[in-house]
Formats: sequence, C-alpha cells, structure tokens
Amino acid sequence: MLRIPPPSIFRFIRTLSIAMALFSLCGGHWAVLQGIAWSRMLQSYATKGSFQSAVEKTFDGKHRCSLCKKIEQAKQQEKKNSFVNETFKKKEGVLEQSFLLLTLFPSDFHFSPMKKSFYGGPITRPLLPPPQIA
Repeated sequence: MLRIPPPSIFRFIRTLSIAMALFSLCGGHWAVLQGIAWSRMLQSYATKGSFQSAVEKTFDGKHRCSLCKKIEQAKQQEKKNSFVNETFKKKEGVLEQSFLLLTLFPSDFHFSPMKKSFYGGPITRPLLPPPQIA
C-alpha cells in the first residue's frame, strides 16, 4: 500500500533544499573544501613535528597544499566566468532587460470571464436503455 508522507516531511525537504541552494550561492562549498584541506594539512604537519608548528605552517599561507592551490584556481575561474558579475557591470543591460520583461508581461493582463453554468449536480447515466429498431 502506498503511504503518503505527512506535510511536515515535504516542508522539511523544501527547507533543506532552499538552505542548500543558498549555501551554494554564498560559496559555502568552497569553505567546506578549504576546511577539509586545512584539516589534512594540520594532520600531515602534526605527524612531522609539534602541534604548534603544524598550526603555524597550516595557516601562514607559505606552505599551501595542492588542494589549497586547486581551490584558489577554481575560485578565480568562477569569478571570471560569473554571468551575474558581467550583467551588473553593464547597468544599462539590466535596465533593458527589465523593460523587455515589462513588454513581454504587461501589468494590465487579465483573463476573459468564464461562462457560468447553473448545473452543479452529478452526471448520471440514463435510467432506460435506448430504444431498439425492430
């Protein structure tokens, strides 16, 4: 039997997907990757020396690992390819797009009124069968 989950689950899924989208838009995925890189660096440097020197090497910026370098390159590439940055550099482009949207979707649009039907009962079959030709 198919069981439909309660609306609270749908609300949770919707909230979680919105939160993940906002997290990604704000660059949270880069912060997570950078945290992973720092924890690996800290572990690697701590096995070779003291914990204090491991913390210093991890966060001084001189001893970057390959993952840190790849993250930095990807961030720079993302900034170069960003469509939003290019759009907002040209302010007239944003205004032209908004005027285009106003012409495509005018504010005085309305649907034509529907014809009203006064019959509200159920549709039933005829009581008698249709007449037969003899």
